[in-house]
Amino acid sequence: RQRQMCIRDSRCTGYKTGKPCVRISERELSRLFEEKIREIEIPASAVGIILEALRERMEEERRNMTVRKRMLRAELNKLMSWMEKAYVDKMEGKLDPQFVDSQISKWQERVDNIKKELQVLESESTPWYMQVEEILRLSSRIYELYCSQDGFDRRELLNRVVLNSILTREKLEVIWREPFSLFVKAGKTKKWRPQRDLNPCRGLERPVS
Repeated sequence: RQRQMCIRDSRCTGYKTGKPCVRISERELSRLFEEKIREIEIPASAVGIILEALRERMEEERRNMTVRKRMLRAELNKLMSWMEKAYVDKMEGKLDPQFVDSQISKWQERVDNIKKELQVLESESTPWYMQVEEILRLSSRIYELYCSQDGFDRRELLNRVVLNSILTREKLEVIWREPFSLFVKAGKTKKWRPQRDLNPCRGLERPVS
């Protein structure tokens, strides 16, 4: 059965590009995606290496975060103590009220900043490792899953990894979602170990040996 297929969401985009739509069978289009899906496939043997490196990084990140939170809480307690004492001294007439109000205002600004930073650190305490592991294991089985699923499930799988696609008379071009787009470069170089100086949340951004 022939069907007019175009680019994204099975819609014709010829009116946008000025190019005619390409007619292609569902079977042939599926075959083209089957070939492209190989681009983001990670060898199962590499997944363990990557996860081990990321696990070590996560532990290091947790230690650094714990130290930072401890320092911030100590500073926060000290500032709160100073503010309380300054207020008492002001009420007892030991310090100039205008000076105390000015100093407390500065301390309060720092207190607010500390609380904001602590809030960010607490929100980042949720492990990112689980999400990264899920993505890596999906990528290691992406070809197998695509070939074993039916049309609807295949579409769902493609929606998860494909940002956009362009079908011309020459070939199918795919724009992958992040971080899957990063796997294409890694697959070409065959270098899968993540670089250690990267932000852990983007630990797969630049593969190195």
